[in-house]
Amino acid sequence: MKNFKIVFVTSPVTESEKIAKTVVENKLAACANIVKNINSFYWWENKVQNDTEDLIIFKTQKSKLKKLIKKGYVKIKYLNRKKLQYILTPKGFAEKLKKSYSYAKKVISEFTNYSNKLSQYIISEYEKGNKNFTVKCNSD
Repeated sequence: MKNFKIVFVTSPVTESEKIAKTVVENKLAACANIVKNINSFYWWENKVQNDTEDLIIFKTQKSKLKKLIKKGYVKIKYLNRKKLQYILTPKGFAEKLKKSYSYAKKVISEFTNYSNKLSQYIISEYEKGNKNFTVKCNSD
């Protein structure tokens, strides 16, 4: 169980679902749970602030967490000798969104390309008089 980590991240209420979904889709966490509308008190600009946020609980592996820290997507805050707090940085969130968008564009492009090739093949076979045929594909 030492390889597994539970990471708590607070986020604006409007962003928590996007953050959780992006991290899980990019396989940086196996699971994300959102606790809605928590009250957070913290020091900012020399006074105590109070905001309503969401708490995201990520279940991930130590190796994936190290990658997030190394790339600057997550930062560490030491609470005491045994406890750490992991914080998703704006850079981390922006990078994950960028990668998700890039990946989605690539998949759509490949799908469109394959779809066009398949359509051309079916049309050419139909024009040759082959009205009954089967197209078999590799699942990859």
